[in-house]
Amino acid sequence: MSKHSYQMQSKMFYAVLLPFLLAIMFASAVTAQSCCSTYVGYVYINGTLAANGTVVQTRVNSDNVTNVTNFTVGNIGDKGPGYYIVNVPGNPGDNVSFFVNSMTVIAMNGTNASAQPWGIGWHPFNLTMNTSNNGVACFSAAGCTSGFCSDGYCCNSACTGSSEDCNVAGSIGTCTSTATGGGGGGSSGAGAVGGNVQSSGSSDSNLQTGESGSFVFTQTPVANIEVKAADTILSGTITVKEVTKPADATVAISSGEGSVYKYIEIVPSFTNNKIAEAKIQFKVPKTWFTANGIAPETTTLKKLVGKQWVALPTQQLKFDGTNYIFESTTTSFSAYAVTGSKKVTFFDIINKIDQYYQGKINFFDLIGLIDSYYRTQ
Repeated sequence: MSKHSYQMQSKMFYAVLLPFLLAIMFASAVTAQSCCSTYVGYVYINGTLAANGTVVQTRVNSDNVTNVTNFTVGNIGDKGPGYYIVNVPGNPGDNVSFFVNSMTVIAMNGTNASAQPWGIGWHPFNLTMNTSNNGVACFSAAGCTSGFCSDGYCCNSACTGSSEDCNVAGSIGTCTSTATGGGGGGSSGAGAVGGNVQSSGSSDSNLQTGESGSFVFTQTPVANIEVKAADTILSGTITVKEVTKPADATVAISSGEGSVYKYIEIVPSFTNNKIAEAKIQFKVPKTWFTANGIAPETTTLKKLVGKQWVALPTQQLKFDGTNYIFESTTTSFSAYAVTGSKKVTFFDIINKIDQYYQGKINFFDLIGLIDSYYRTQ
């Protein structure tokens, strides 16, 4: 039998078998897990309706890995600012915890309850949180009143200089120079920071509300960021840095399923609430995909929200002969991971089904793998 004939018969076999597997999985999902408890309401930050791009996160039974659901405020535009709606799969007896921009909610419906009992149906639920002042520990800029989270603390500025830190004893929360003196002038543009590559980009001009501007970078995987302004941005700059995985963040992707090409931090000179939308264009060399057995079409830019990685919409734009060029869309800046998955085989799906029945993964993880299978064939 020829290789071509074998491949054709294999695909026909998969096409016939998969619908039966899916029918079994859906049936078991109904009995294994009920759906859904729907929470809906408005999010207030510092007493004001939350801006578009604010992330509401729910966790079932304090599980911060598998039973997590995210919703980005602004996805339902006709409801006005601050509106959120999230469907939470679960079972009677479960508890649902809420977070806004990775920060613990301080009040829900006027109470200080830290968790709510799960129950099928709609639950009107307003969420309230306050951002932190400079000097308070932070996970992301969204949790800081200043709009800057640097070196693990809310800071008075982005503090992106090669000899600037926000965690200097006695000055925590204030960007402080740690230069030791000596000759030589400063540098601008791209350079090494703590052994990691950094590049800064400026827009062509001041951006008025509704206008878009491009920020161009060199020596980093990010080549261009196009920002649409939600509010006036004066003399805006953005710094892109290659970094190591944040120590308190979960793994961006299982090593058995794929790989991380780079961890990146994007730091603007302006606050995230001035961003209506940002398109991040980045490149990954073909050699990386080949060396790691990664399928280019599975490339995803993941954004760090609190301690979790949230996948952003990512599309492949082109291949220039050396690099694959991708673009992702976001509404705020943070740390990111460029990830790719290994090509999924039919036997991978069989193994995942087995893990599903053992309770090691949830139903949505399984459906995601099946989707990857079809996208990489």
